[in-house]
Amino acid sequence: MTTPAATLPETARRWHLKERPSGSLIPAQHLELKTEALFPEGVVKAGKILVRITHIQVDPTNLLWISDSAANPTERMYLPPTQLGQPLMAGGVGEVVASWHPDFKAGEIVYSYFSWADYVLVDVDLNLQYRNPTLKVPAGVSGTNYITLALTGLTAYAGLFKVANATKETVKTLVVSAAAGATGSIVCQLARNVLGIERIVGIAGSEEKCEFLRNVLKVDVALNYNSPDYLEKFAEATPNYIDLYWDNVGGKTLQAALSRIAFKGKVIACGSISTYESPSETMAISASAYMTLAYQQASILGVIFTAFFDQIPELSAALLGHVMEGKVIPISHEVPVSLEDAPSGLDLIFKGKNVGKLVLRLPDI
Repeated sequence: MTTPAATLPETARRWHLKERPSGSLIPAQHLELKTEALFPEGVVKAGKILVRITHIQVDPTNLLWISDSAANPTERMYLPPTQLGQPLMAGGVGEVVASWHPDFKAGEIVYSYFSWADYVLVDVDLNLQYRNPTLKVPAGVSGTNYITLALTGLTAYAGLFKVANATKETVKTLVVSAAAGATGSIVCQLARNVLGIERIVGIAGSEEKCEFLRNVLKVDVALNYNSPDYLEKFAEATPNYIDLYWDNVGGKTLQAALSRIAFKGKVIACGSISTYESPSETMAISASAYMTLAYQQASILGVIFTAFFDQIPELSAALLGHVMEGKVIPISHEVPVSLEDAPSGLDLIFKGKNVGKLVLRLPDI
């Protein structure tokens, strides 16, 4: 053990699921903050590390795991849903304060999927068996930047290069929904600065975000989906149709993209945030849009990060190389917050208040 037992906390506070939301999350109704023993009688410390959580990543899928959203399949989710009474889970960064595992020592900074808590006792090898590795954050890299490039950054990279097999020659027009968000902002940068794609259309929900897309991410056209003439502008922005559509939102934008898909075009199905707070099915696609897929011999391809678990070292090295070259900049929205107020982060993301990756920064203890 690397830290004297007398200095270790005896309890941890963790958020648990009390009731499933069928729409927006109401923390006081749906969640419960509990204080629990870190080292209950009989606990085995060997092989474990004690981590103080410093950063929690907030993703739209955090709500999917705990809700009755219509976007949830009844089975075969990529991760099992959180059960009533279980702790909320999310990717996070924290400091190792004590270690009983030979590969970790106190003071190291690590990333993994943790519970929403101030402290967690992590069984490193058991988590690895469930494809939840505990990764060391390199020295000099902030927790927020690491989170920004971890799950969503690698999803963007894998989706473009491994799933879509995108090249400058095969993709002349790329459309990205939620382009100012965590994954979309990385997709836009990879497409522009690494692949050199000719025409990039980014979609966001405010004029401020559209300015960000044009001025920072250098997209060719930025569209505000809340504009009254949005669908007309969408068609105007894709005169040669869409070779690749990266879908983060579903809904009316997916419908518009399918109607404008190019011959042999591709759709990357990454998310459907417009439906996550809905208790009823709202994602019907018109018959004409559906048949356009057939007539144009187009395809819809799903991307999920867990499919690339074994390629994390390769993908990380490639993405980090582009960051070091200045071709990809981590775009993040860090919010200092207490653990008590952490669930408010989900409200921020569904109201579109974030640009880039939303990260909650917990106070030092």
